[in-house]
Amino acid sequence: MGRMNDNGGVGATTAAEETRSRGWSPRILGTLCVIASAVGFGALGILGKTAYQSGASTVTVLFLRFLLAGALMTALMAALKLPWPRGRDLAVLIALGALGYVGQSFCYFSALRHATAGLTALLLYLYPALVTLASAALGRQRLTWAKAALAGLSLLSTANALAVKAQMALPNWVRARGMAAYQMSIMGGTALGAALWGTVHG
Repeated sequence: MGRMNDNGGVGATTAAEETRSRGWSPRILGTLCVIASAVGFGALGILGKTAYQSGASTVTVLFLRFLLAGALMTALMAALKLPWPRGRDLAVLIALGALGYVGQSFCYFSALRHATAGLTALLLYLYPALVTLASAALGRQRLTWAKAALAGLSLLSTANALAVKAQMALPNWVRARGMAAYQMSIMGGTALGAALWGTVHG
């Protein structure tokens, strides 16, 4: 399907227009996509652990994952008749995928070999708080009190969850010493974070 543009030519139909023409509300479709994404990412660690127990390697798991994702994305773009990226946009997407996302996925699936799926996912999803604080420190965005409070709650929740994990993992004879070292690192990190926030807020 196409539509007339301002110059009288036929332009590509946008994805939103395609969904409306099929009777789908963009808001409903977006909500369903978010739910599907959350379920997929939530199950990622469990599926990775299952694959490792079956004898698969990290490279094999990543190859199959991106092969399936690429096939599904190609089918989706063909079904919606979306234009393929070109030029600079294509180069940026290739760099982000080949270097950024593949590198992140390799680190994540490698971590699954050394930690539980829950702990790995917990550490992964620290990134919203870290990105918020880094953006403020670099002057990219203003750190409001609401953002600071949410980032602090995120880090505090993670620290508490890690404390429980540490107590469960350490043997009885070294648990007290291990928790003491853990608390020292948490207190040191809190002091550094307070100094950083004070610097950001001037």
